[in-house]
Amino acid sequence: MRVAADPTRRIHLDGTGPVERPLEVTPELTGWPAPTARAYQYRAGQVVDGESAGDEMVMLLVRGDLVLEAGDEQRRCTRLDPFSDDPVALYLPPGEDYRTLMRADSLVLYCRAPAEGRMPPRIWSRAGGRVLGRDEAEHLRIAEHRLAAGAWARIPHGERAIVYHHFAAPGGWALRPEEGAPPAGAAVIGQGDGAVGRGGEYVVAVAPGAGLLAVVVAAD
Repeated sequence: MRVAADPTRRIHLDGTGPVERPLEVTPELTGWPAPTARAYQYRAGQVVDGESAGDEMVMLLVRGDLVLEAGDEQRRCTRLDPFSDDPVALYLPPGEDYRTLMRADSLVLYCRAPAEGRMPPRIWSRAGGRVLGRDEAEHLRIAEHRLAAGAWARIPHGERAIVYHHFAAPGGWALRPEEGAPPAGAAVIGQGDGAVGRGGEYVVAVAPGAGLLAVVVAAD
């Protein structure tokens, strides 16, 4: 299932004003209990006062420059782009507040799943593909796959998973389950689009011209 990005979509956040939300995937959209995920494009100078409410929440910086405050921790987080720098993320259990000051335009992905609150809040950056592993959250699992132009990758996922693609060149593809030339009707993934799947695995082919970041979000 392809979820098309909409760069013109706006919502109003109290205390922040209008913000861009180009991608939104919820259980209401998919029809099955996938984790909720939303992409926001913030602008320099915006301040966001948010909360995790009844979910565990991960805020993943895709690119940008911002200051995060959560609990007793404050940290400036920068990421030039997802191919040059490692991911920076904030994890919050249910019932926690956070504050974000955008020092520059920043693209952020929020992921949520219901939880009981057994893990502490934290801010971190990590090399490699894993963003959030099985021992680091109650239900959410997040990994990044950075693919070069023309590359193939097989991305496994479980019963409740979402694959998000950012920075895809025109003609990037998400296929399942065989490698090879994209068949008739294969999903063409544009910049910021998502591909949602249940069970099995994805084979992702990147068209020539630009790299692709695939963020795999799952909840068990």
